Amino acid sequence: ELGHTVVHASPEIPYSAYELATLRLWAASMSASIVDISNASNRQPEEELLESTTWAMYQYGLQMSAHDLLDALATMNHVTRGVGCFFENYDVLVTPTTPTPPALLGIYDANNPNLDALGAMQQLLSFATFTAPFNMTGQPAMSLPLHEHEGLPIGVQLVSRFGDEATLFQLAGQLEDASPWIQRRPQISL
Repeated sequence: ELGHTVVHASPEIPYSAYELATLRLWAASMSASIVDISNASNRQPEEELLESTTWAMYQYGLQMSAHDLLDALATMNHVTRGVGCFFENYDVLVTPTTPTPPALLGIYDANNPNLDALGAMQQLLSFATFTAPFNMTGQPAMSLPLHEHEGLPIGVQLVSRFGDEATLFQLAGQLEDASPWIQRRPQISL
């Protein structure tokens, strides 16, 4: 049985450094993937073949230096170690999955020509505020549909120590027993 003590705490993440490191790592990965696809298909990447934000990330990645990439990796190492230290004292972190209820279709536009690479990353992180850090640190995390807003599910994210998926599954099982969600279906109107 899991303990029941609740403490208000969260890991400290230097957000602006984290945001820049995330941008650099995504852009480097995206650029490398596009170059690989280009080489395999024997076609040059073209702006009109990619969404605007993908093209912006690709261009940003091509212009990065090795120092930029190493700096991003060092920042992620720092963030990962800090999050690891946080979980030496806590079993589970509970957050919203997203900072707002589900957005309407079209709000997040990956083909917005007004977004540069940083703007695209900021748009992404604006709705992945709580989930993205743990994707980068490798912490086990899950989102459970524990609430609804206007017929749409509202997720609660649970995060645990590195390698401790068992705690999340145990807690999720207890929460599902207390408030089953298997019969819930979003209302869809056409």
